[in-house]
Amino acid sequence: MAYNINRKVSDILLFEFGNTYNKYGDEFVEAHRLAFWMTGVKQEENWNVTSSKVDFFFMKGMVEKVLQNLAYTKVLFQVQ
Repeated sequence: MAYNINRKVSDILLFEFGNTYNKYGDEFVEAHRLAFWMTGVKQEENWNVTSSKVDFFFMKGMVEKVLQNLAYTKVLFQVQ
């Protein structure tokens, strides 16, 4: 995000899946993580659409959609 913003690219929508690994005492713990980064406008201005910025409700909708797709994918993998 910082790399893009420093180069004047401010309209960014990203999400990433990954694992984190931590050590608590003598035990290693692996945790699954999902991260979202959003800034700028969600859609460029067009002849029939006005430009609108990313807000909480847009991000909430994107998170819900990704989680729905994850649940569907999880069900497919459990069946096989």
